[in-house]
Amino acid sequence: MSGSAQGERLPADLVVVGIGGIPNQELAQAADITCTNGIVTNEFGQSSDPNIWAAGDCTNHPNHFAGLRLRLESVQNATDQGRSVGSTIAGSPLPYTSVPRFWSDQYEAKLQIVGLVSRDDEQVVRGSIEDGRFSIFSFQHGRLLSVESVNRPGEQMISRRLADAVSPTRLQVEDSAFDLRHLVSAP
Repeated sequence: MSGSAQGERLPADLVVVGIGGIPNQELAQAADITCTNGIVTNEFGQSSDPNIWAAGDCTNHPNHFAGLRLRLESVQNATDQGRSVGSTIAGSPLPYTSVPRFWSDQYEAKLQIVGLVSRDDEQVVRGSIEDGRFSIFSFQHGRLLSVESVNRPGEQMISRRLADAVSPTRLQVEDSAFDLRHLVSAP
């Protein structure tokens, strides 16, 4: 059994608890800082108050990779934004331009994602879903938008570099004999 916020009891075989879905922005709101689904920042982490900066899960920031404002909940995002904010405050402006990355280790499964997934994407699977070792490459209008990997850390490392550099074509990804490392080392 599981309970709802209204006190209703619901039968369940399994309950998944998600923590962190709402940004902690109360302190920023009390300081009259603009908040919309998080603390609104510019590409350097600066809030609507030019003397207050924010980084991490609580920020609603411009994401150059996605081409829109968003709030990301990931360790890598918090680390990269912290580096950007720290560098900027120290006098060396560094805009946040990282490609979104996520990971989780679930028992024997290493799950890794680079980029952002959309339902409208065309997908190509490399590896074996049956063996639990595969990557799903998602394209939109010929551009690589994301790579979701299960137990393929080597391919994921290459994919992180691809997202920053040259996008492979769908045909290259579909060809299991094609070595994606050639694209990363290409001039």
